[in-house]
Amino acid sequence: MAFVSLAAPLAVLIIYLLYGKLTLIDLIGWILISLPSILLLLRPYINDLNTLTKYVEKLSHDHKVKPPYLPYLSNIENLSSAISKLNTSWQNKQVELESFSTENQILVDNLPDIILIINDEMDITRANCIALTTFGLDIVGKNINHIISNNLLLSFIKWSMHDRHLKTLEVALGENSTEPYYIVRIKQFPLINQDKISVMVSMTNITNSKRTELLLTDFIANVSHEIRTPLTSLKGFIEILQTTAKDDFEIQEKFLKIMGEQVQRLTMLVNNLLSLSKAEMNVNILPSTQIDIIQAINTVIDETYGSRKSKNLDILFHTEDHIPLITADYGQMIQLFTNLIGNSIKYAHSNSTITISLKLLKAIPTELMNIISNAKSLIEISIKDISDGIEEKHIPRLTERFYMVNQSRQTGTGLGLSIVKQIIARHQGNLKIESTIGEGSIFTIYLPVEYL
Repeated sequence: MAFVSLAAPLAVLIIYLLYGKLTLIDLIGWILISLPSILLLLRPYINDLNTLTKYVEKLSHDHKVKPPYLPYLSNIENLSSAISKLNTSWQNKQVELESFSTENQILVDNLPDIILIINDEMDITRANCIALTTFGLDIVGKNINHIISNNLLLSFIKWSMHDRHLKTLEVALGENSTEPYYIVRIKQFPLINQDKISVMVSMTNITNSKRTELLLTDFIANVSHEIRTPLTSLKGFIEILQTTAKDDFEIQEKFLKIMGEQVQRLTMLVNNLLSLSKAEMNVNILPSTQIDIIQAINTVIDETYGSRKSKNLDILFHTEDHIPLITADYGQMIQLFTNLIGNSIKYAHSNSTITISLKLLKAIPTELMNIISNAKSLIEISIKDISDGIEEKHIPRLTERFYMVNQSRQTGTGLGLSIVKQIIARHQGNLKIESTIGEGSIFTIYLPVEYL
C-alpha cells in the first residue's frame, strides 16, 4: 500500500527530471506531497528497530528474553542473534565469576588466620570468620584503632598505605605485651577500578608455639641449674678430699656419703628426664594392650615397702569386686603409681596410713564429660595421705616441670607430677588434686576402661 501511494509522486519526479526543469520550489513541494507515503513505507522498519532497541535494553538489565522476530529487517536478525550470543556468554562469565568469588570467600572465611582489609582511613572494610570471632561480629566498618591498641602494629599498617613491600612482624596483643602472640603480615591491596589503596592484614596465632618456646627456655634453665648444683658440690668435695682432708678418714667418710647422695640425685634427675621425654614422645599414641590395673598397683605397693618401713607407714588398698581389665600401657602405669605413691610416702606423717581406693564408674561423671569423651566407663583411683597438706595457690602448678612448693625442704627433681600428667594425657584420662592444710592430700586419677 505504501509503495502504491508513493508511485504517483515518483512518476512526477521522474518526468520533471527527464523533460522539465526542477526548481527548488518544485522539489520542496514534491517532498511535502511524498512525506506521508515515505513515513508509511518506513514504519515497519522503524518498528523493527524499536523492537531491537527494547531487546538490547532488557538484556542490559539482566532480563532473560528470546531474540525478537524482525520481519522487515531480516538482515539485522544476524545482529540480534550475535547480541543474544554475547549476552549468553556474558551471563555464563558472570555465573563463573560469582562462583569463583563465592569459593574464594568460603576459602578466606575458613582460613585459620585472621584476615582484615583496611582502607586508607584505617576503617575495616572486610573480615573473615576467625577475625569476627576474635575481635567481635561488628568490627566491619569500625576504625582499626578501636579494635587493636598495639602501637607498633598500627604504625606498620599506616606505613603500608604508602609502601607496597610486604611487612612481617611479631606482636603480643594482650595487656602489657602478653599473649595472645601473632605473626602479622601486611601488604598493600589496591582496589580494582578505584583510585584508592587498602591494606590486607594477615595474623597467624603463634601463642601455643610461643608458650612452648618459653617453657623450653625455662626447662633448659632449670635442668642446667639442677645439674650444676650437685656437680659444683661434687667438685668442691673432690678438691677438699685431694688436699686438706686427704689424710682425715672421718671427713672422707662424711664427704663420700654426701657425694653419694649427690650422685643419686643426679641419677634420679637423668632417669626422670628420660621418663618425661618418653612420656611426651608417646603422648599422641593411644595404648592398645589390656592390663590388670590391680596387679600394677600391688606391684608398686610391694616395691615401696622399704621406704614406707623407714617412716612406719601403712598402705590400705580398697578395691571393688569384678574390676575389668583396662586398655593401658603397663610400664607407664607402674611409673604413674610409683610417682604418686612415692609422693605420698615422702610427705605423709610418720606412723600414718596411706589409703588407696579403686572403683569402676559405669558412666562418665558430669564434670568430666567435656574432658573425657572417648570412653563409656572409667576406673577411678584415689590416693589419700595424712600430711601437712598443700596451699590452694600451689595446686594448679604442681604438674609444672621443676615446680616445688618449698624448694628448701624438698629433695626431689620436681618432675614426678609432670611425668604423671603426661602419662594421664596419653591415656586420655584426668587428674584431680585436692588438699587441706593440716589434714592431707588426695590425688584422684580417672582412666578409660577402653576407648570408643
